[in-house]
Amino acid sequence: MKILLLFIFLTCYYNTSAQVDSVTVEKVSIINAKHKLEGLYKTFTEFRRNQPFYTDSFKILAARPDDEVLINQYRDEVVFTTENGKRKQQGTMRFFGYCSGDSVYLAFWKFHPILEFGHLSIIKVEEWRPENHYYSPFPHQPMMNMPAPAPPPRPSFPSNFNNFGPSAPDAELDNWGFKKLVNKWFILDYMTGDLYSVNTFALLDKFKLWDKELYREYKRTKFRREAAIQLRFVRKFNKRNPIRF
Repeated sequence: MKILLLFIFLTCYYNTSAQVDSVTVEKVSIINAKHKLEGLYKTFTEFRRNQPFYTDSFKILAARPDDEVLINQYRDEVVFTTENGKRKQQGTMRFFGYCSGDSVYLAFWKFHPILEFGHLSIIKVEEWRPENHYYSPFPHQPMMNMPAPAPPPRPSFPSNFNNFGPSAPDAELDNWGFKKLVNKWFILDYMTGDLYSVNTFALLDKFKLWDKELYREYKRTKFRREAAIQLRFVRKFNKRNPIRF
């Protein structure tokens, strides 16, 4: 009898273990991790698995408005040392983000903290950036030339960025083709790694996919285009649809 029970236990354990990818194990999922590992992320997978590719000391150089190099006036940079002792200084376009202490920062033109973790994690962006990257908050795109004073044409959307609807409000354009985002909110889908600007179309799309009841409630809401209402529904969605791995 004991041998039979042991066989059943081992069979169930093996079948369960074989079906669970390491990304679903609590100890390597950053959203449930007791301790976030400090370091640099190159990819969304590294971020989600709580496994930064670089865990030694590094330094973030904030954008330098007086720098002679135009791009350095608007972009943060990372200084770190490679395994062979070579010092590197790279811009945000090379990174997904980084973790320092218990805070995680995602790379846009500058680094911005995730304010609230959840199925739809909330990020606020407030920065100057070239017009030709206005729709490209994810940094993993080739850097474009920035002719002046005429603003360059808008690029196509990056594959992992979804911006439904018109351009962001509260933006100013200077003579060099640079815009400033003011109180612009984004959400990171923890299941896919996709980044969305917070707007009615994006939220309806997510709610319809994951929570039909909340989708209908949001669709009936009179002031659903207001940022405060949208963020309230994002938080409600996260509470109703928690990430369990």
